[in-house]
Amino acid sequence: MALPVLVEQLFIVFMGAINTILASNLGKEAISAIGMVDTISIIIISLFSALAIGGTVVVAQYTGHNNPEKANHAAAQALSSCLAIAVVITLLILALRKPLLFSLFGEAEPAVLANAITYLSISLWSYVPIAMITIAFGILRGSGNTRTPMIISILMNFFNVVFSYFLIYGINLGKMQTPAFGVAGAATGLTLARTLGAALVLTVLFRGSSQLRLNKWAYFRFDTELQKCIFTLGVPASAEQLMFNGGKLIVQTFIVSLGTVSIAANTIVNSVSSILSVPGMALSIAAPAIVGQQIGAGQPQQAKKQLQFLVFAAMAANVLVSLILLPFSRSLLSLYTHDPATLDMAVLVLLVNLVV
Repeated sequence: MALPVLVEQLFIVFMGAINTILASNLGKEAISAIGMVDTISIIIISLFSALAIGGTVVVAQYTGHNNPEKANHAAAQALSSCLAIAVVITLLILALRKPLLFSLFGEAEPAVLANAITYLSISLWSYVPIAMITIAFGILRGSGNTRTPMIISILMNFFNVVFSYFLIYGINLGKMQTPAFGVAGAATGLTLARTLGAALVLTVLFRGSSQLRLNKWAYFRFDTELQKCIFTLGVPASAEQLMFNGGKLIVQTFIVSLGTVSIAANTIVNSVSSILSVPGMALSIAAPAIVGQQIGAGQPQQAKKQLQFLVFAAMAANVLVSLILLPFSRSLLSLYTHDPATLDMAVLVLLVNLVV
């Protein structure tokens, strides 16, 4: 169950790194703006991920208990509640995007803030699709299907890079020419790719598979008991993610006061550091489904044993990846920037990150 998630996360990280490299070639103002907005977006997406935990666990337990009807019902409830939350969040960010950016990053250079407003104004429309993707992937994993999310995620991230490249830089092939949209192109490419991913995964759920088939509208009728189960698990996880990523957002506001070079270096290091998180992230995504199915099957000791293995495996993998990256730090970071000041600062920050 964990191996397809590992492949999926590796692909996400490498495609994300390529996207960051594409954006960084627009200059430190552009990459700084994208980094600032991504700090906000990560908080929002982490809330969706935390809510998805509730859906994953409930579906996994009903799957382990061999009750597909209840698993389908729980999946539909998780999808509908997450959709409602995502729409509300999107409308709030749309209305408050300028005051939000100025209150958090008002000390940034005017060019950086202008790029940030452009990027957020477009990328916020991807919040509903990414919410649907997150909850749908969680539901599929809860049912034991980790292969479908892997395939869709790979396709989505591949098209993200393709769309972003042509929209950022434009096409210039003889008579075939399109304008270069810069930062707006990066945001549009991201939004298009996420919309495509949402369409694919929802098609899979509605058409049905051997594990899940959301082919009855009765599944979507509000069910207080199931919603309570989902939110009892999801809300504490959301609070945890809010505290963790809220802390990162506060740190980002400190970094903004240090100047554009610091913001750019931090954004680049965050991209490279995401490689470190791949093994732990993959295992943590797989864990709720693996443990949930064991609990549903009435085997708590087996669940505990598997969870202990996942924790130690993630720790060992983090140490190994850190040691592998250490000698190549400067070479890796030079793919993102040729600005000497940004590169020197990024090298220092990455070294500290690797040690930690």
